[in-house]
Amino acid sequence: MKLEELTCISENIDIDKYIDFREQVKKCMEHPEWLGNFSKEDLIKMLENKSKIWVYYLNNEPVCSMMIIPADEKALLKSELDLNFKEVIDYGPMFVNYKFIGNGLQLQMLKMLDEYCINLGYKYVISTVHPDNIYSINNFVKDNFELVNTKEFKRGIRNIYLKKLIDIKIEYTISVDEFLEMVESVGWKTYTKMQVKKALDNTMYMIKILVDGKLAGIGRVVGDWSVVCMLTDICVKPEYQRKGIGQIIVNKLKKLIEENVQKGEKMQIELTPTAGNEKFYQKCGFKYKPEKITGMYLWIKK
Repeated sequence: MKLEELTCISENIDIDKYIDFREQVKKCMEHPEWLGNFSKEDLIKMLENKSKIWVYYLNNEPVCSMMIIPADEKALLKSELDLNFKEVIDYGPMFVNYKFIGNGLQLQMLKMLDEYCINLGYKYVISTVHPDNIYSINNFVKDNFELVNTKEFKRGIRNIYLKKLIDIKIEYTISVDEFLEMVESVGWKTYTKMQVKKALDNTMYMIKILVDGKLAGIGRVVGDWSVVCMLTDICVKPEYQRKGIGQIIVNKLKKLIEENVQKGEKMQIELTPTAGNEKFYQKCGFKYKPEKITGMYLWIKK
């Protein structure tokens, strides 16, 4: 079972239904106290202060849920972490319907949250797990979290896990050598340096992503600056894939295009995805109608 195959609700969460789901899960747990007990009032206040909840469904039945909570100075001091609280996000309650346990959903949720929080610009993630919750601990370790402390909280003893998210820098230039380095890294057909220079000189917008100072991904927009344009050369080095970088590239390019569209105008963005990447671009807002057209598109209207 894959998260992307489920129906996701992440806006206008029905708090009563969320709590009902959580309590149903707790009834099936040997140690329900591990899950925590935020009240309806707590949750409403948290959502008003940039926390976020996701609930995934299969045929209207809740399957799993996850949550993020922006860190604060008090929580970091309690955890003895010397970090800038504005750069830290807390992975809150995460739980799975007992009917769907064994599908690797918790690890998938962790990786989904990693991508989402990288896009938001966070640099660190913290989360707490009961020392006896071996299943969750194993998933956090698989997701490269490190145990940094163990503390007694109101709800009992908890291990504190910390993960450093990748340090991303965005630049809006691509050199010829960088372009060739990127396309070769993903096994695409290479071009002459003259071809690449001419292509870059005739590009509407371009972007490159540096991770810890190293080139990780690029993308370009070509077009007529008015009616139609096309996303092209969206590529991420294999070692940096599935970290949210591709989504950053596409969203930044979309924003550049949107800024060029004046009120009352519209511009079509086209792309031809490599096989298997259609769902990725659908997540970024693109339409895919193989029964009508080849390729994908997105209208920008103002």
